[in-house]
Amino acid sequence: KSFVENDVSSATQITCTYPQVLNVNYLNNEISHNIPKAETNPMIFTFSKLDDPKVGQLSYLDSTKSITNVPLFKITDDQEKLVYIDGTGENYLSTHTIYKKAGVSTYTKTVSLLGIPSGTLAMGSCVGY
Repeated sequence: KSFVENDVSSATQITCTYPQVLNVNYLNNEISHNIPKAETNPMIFTFSKLDDPKVGQLSYLDSTKSITNVPLFKITDDQEKLVYIDGTGENYLSTHTIYKKAGVSTYTKTVSLLGIPSGTLAMGSCVGY
């Protein structure tokens, strides 16, 4: 889909919307790649506490329509991008990369539920406040 860039470099809060996710799973000695239908209720992630040098805050609305708040750990913050991780890696680990000048972001999540590894990738558009 076409996209209009939206510079979020000077924002104090950034909201990104992810209308489509891609999934990969490993089960029964088989790797599957899935492109499900676009979300009817897209994931909406709001990043705050952007000026904190180490920690941020993520509030997100997913397809269940429930709001969850989690702390984020800042990995990179330069002119090009802002990178956060959340999760301990024990059950899941997520990365959030916001490309400031373009106003787009990528979201990845790796999970192991009952020993079944899976992953999610999404790209979204962002607005700053």
